[in-house]
Amino acid sequence: MQRTFIAMEVTPEREMSDCLEDLRNTLGREKIKWVDPEGLHITLKFLGDTDHRQVNSTIRILEE
Repeated sequence: MQRTFIAMEVTPEREMSDCLEDLRNTLGREKIKWVDPEGLHITLKFLGDTDHRQVNSTIRILEE
């Protein structure tokens, strides 16, 4: 099983990157899983635990 989701990549502009850095500094002690700016995304739909056999067919359907 694989935890899967459908998402769009986000490329942050300078202003957004600065804002994220400020948030990290302010909320550094909170239990937040921070990602690198290169990994930023907007989750459109969380699919949850997905059988590995369904992952490839889901990718194909989304690409079409």
